[in-house]
Amino acid sequence: MIDELPRRSVVILSTTPPIPRDYGNRNRVFQTLALFRKLDFAVSFLLYPFDKDWEAQIPVYYKELVSSFDFFAVIPNSRPLHQPARAYHHDIDEWWDDNIGQYLNWLFSRHRFDVFLVNYTFLSKAFDYTPKSIFKILDTHDLFSGRREAFEKNGVTAEFFYTSQQQESIGFNRSDLIFAIKQSEQQVIQQMTEKPVVCLPYWDDRIAPRSDAAPNAIGYDHERPLRLGFIGAYNSVNIVNLRRFLETLVPYVKLYNLPIEILMAGNVCQGIDQSYAFLRKIGFVDDIAEFYNNIDIIIAPLEFSTGIKIKVGEALARGIPVLATRNAFDGFRPYHATQNLPDLASVCEAIVSVAYGELPLTELATAAQKAAIAAARTQDKALAIIGDRVVAALRRLLLIVDRPFWGRETFLDEMVSQSIEFLSQITPVIVCCISEDAVVPKKLHAEADYIRIAALKDLLSIVRDQVLAHYSVIGTVVIAPAAKTEENVLCQLKALGVTPWSLSLAGGGINTRIVLRDTFETQPLLELAPLRYLPTDWPADIRGRNYVSLFIPDAADEWAQLARGYVERTAVEFGITVHTAPIPIHHEADPVFFKMVGDLIGQKCILIVRDAFSPVFVLQILKFWNIPFLLLNSDFICPEYLAAQGMPSLEGSVRAFLDGKHRARTQAGPDTGWSAVFREFSEPRRVPAFPFSRRKLTAEGFAADSRGAVRELELCESDLARAE
Repeated sequence: MIDELPRRSVVILSTTPPIPRDYGNRNRVFQTLALFRKLDFAVSFLLYPFDKDWEAQIPVYYKELVSSFDFFAVIPNSRPLHQPARAYHHDIDEWWDDNIGQYLNWLFSRHRFDVFLVNYTFLSKAFDYTPKSIFKILDTHDLFSGRREAFEKNGVTAEFFYTSQQQESIGFNRSDLIFAIKQSEQQVIQQMTEKPVVCLPYWDDRIAPRSDAAPNAIGYDHERPLRLGFIGAYNSVNIVNLRRFLETLVPYVKLYNLPIEILMAGNVCQGIDQSYAFLRKIGFVDDIAEFYNNIDIIIAPLEFSTGIKIKVGEALARGIPVLATRNAFDGFRPYHATQNLPDLASVCEAIVSVAYGELPLTELATAAQKAAIAAARTQDKALAIIGDRVVAALRRLLLIVDRPFWGRETFLDEMVSQSIEFLSQITPVIVCCISEDAVVPKKLHAEADYIRIAALKDLLSIVRDQVLAHYSVIGTVVIAPAAKTEENVLCQLKALGVTPWSLSLAGGGINTRIVLRDTFETQPLLELAPLRYLPTDWPADIRGRNYVSLFIPDAADEWAQLARGYVERTAVEFGITVHTAPIPIHHEADPVFFKMVGDLIGQKCILIVRDAFSPVFVLQILKFWNIPFLLLNSDFICPEYLAAQGMPSLEGSVRAFLDGKHRARTQAGPDTGWSAVFREFSEPRRVPAFPFSRRKLTAEGFAADSRGAVRELELCESDLARAE
């Protein structure tokens, strides 16, 4: 049985919803969230509404929005929207609302996300509220620096948001990755920031065949005029460009008696006051497919604009020819001169040629199909780049554990649990547990994702398909008390090309370099892996325990019995009670002994160390409770009492210890050793991309890349079988 890794998750912050798809910016938001769904992300959405249909009421499509996402919320506005700039330009955070920051604090404290996507640079301050482990992506939509200057150059009052390059760079630098909507803007943005910029051009996924009602005529007349379409929103760019185009077109209509009809859709119609015999204003359309089915050509007569023209992408996706200026087609690859016209007069000339059959519609349709194919391929290429960058950015530490540790019933369980809790503070952690029991992580103080596999043989495929394909694994830590399991796991990881770390319990405890030394601190005696805190259900108050706890191996040899006699006789002389605890051979995995340690520890402890008892786990508890302790062994005595001869004395050490003259000491504090682990995994460094992440992980695709790795695993398993 296999418990799958939870899906990666993204939360999107936007000023506009992705539905209904009746505006260009909504289409863009829909495109980016669809991107993450293709990458198999769970998608959550935060709406800070800018649109007019949210001003006075909750729109009818609200219920559809809520049901479309794993989590959806509306952040209410606490300030007036679309405010004019206080100076010549807007400051980058001039439209920021503290309500957004407060909500993000609340959300991120309650849910963990892998990616945070923010739409529009003027909301980039949201990244300041983002935990470090989240990958931050900014979708620019448009360049806002130079926007006011471009409008003024064309005699138009600047609208919406506009700022300076210096201010916009502040927004760019808050992100980890930036989406530009076209290549020309990508080049400009890349000069303004050191952060990586990917061009993700708009492409419409609503590809639908045109109905038979759309003719493919060679020429047109006034009974069946050439139907030109324009659809757009009410904004100064569309309105000013359309007014200029219509004024330019009027003489051509009169001179050539043009058999044309322009169908204008969208609320841009409200900005065109003058009536023209050849213009039919449709206004808002409920069914955009019907609009496109009733036209022959989409026109995009824009002399100036910002961003990419969503209307062009929609037309190309439907195979509809496009007559466009160079500015309007920017962001798409032109395959015909009519897709790259220099000015409005050239657009009018092209309309004349098509209307009278000099320019066949089939020729324009072929060019549209080529441009559509190129646009789709460009988007697919961008998606692949983004997918790889996301995988590389989602740094994870993979822990592989061979026991059901979450009950925290034994010393080993406690060691594993606290190791996971510590490592999860460095970087997000994925825990792969080899166990027949279902994982219950509620008792762990760690944010981690868990995979459970019942059989070791499934490890390779799980690590390959669920972990390495979706995350950048910066390290793999194997925690396996069973030596055979540890060796098998390491062998499988080697077959995947992964270099693991071994936080091995198989050899008597996790080695984290806490060292007990002799008096002169020159000879290391024991290396410890201290617990970083006490188990929460153990009493820490030992003020009423006026006795000495003596820990001795259950199978004590002659020397251990001798040492026990010294302790008991000396304690009688001092009038001190001794509580003796026999140590089972496998005490680390004994839940009864684990609990007894907490119940039995007195104000002083003596541990008789033999081969049958390595006191590493008990010493951890003593260290954290700051309890004086004495280690007795035939090879050393710590802390030791120097007799007159200058040699350690067993009896002298026991007497001095019980008399309170000295106590054991360790070399350093409880986190020594872990600091090196922290440095190793927390410092950013380049991690080679896992080769399988760059392609679809089908069984057939993997076979070509991994025959050698699988063969190596088979040889490894064969070696292990012979070793048994």
